[in-house]
Amino acid sequence: MGVFCIPGLISLLIGLAISRFQNWKSNTGIVLLSGAGFTVLVVFTFLCLLLSSEFKELFPEDKLDFFNDYVTGTFCVIVLLFTGALLLRKTRNAEQQF
Repeated sequence: MGVFCIPGLISLLIGLAISRFQNWKSNTGIVLLSGAGFTVLVVFTFLCLLLSSEFKELFPEDKLDFFNDYVTGTFCVIVLLFTGALLLRKTRNAEQQF
């Protein structure tokens, strides 16, 4: 899973560098919330596909064994959601103080 995070982190750092790290909390929060939302959408789509009999015929049962760590996946998505929401909330609170 960490390997898939590398392109996202590189893209985020490039975007932050282009904006000279202004509003980095807001930008990072949006990226984390978007990533978590996309992950939830992909999981929901995959679950819907698993309910289809045609999909089960295409993939034997043993080919889907690498999708079995639900606790870690759920924990990672929840951490991304809370971190992104916290960063956006801190940004909003800082803007309201001025």
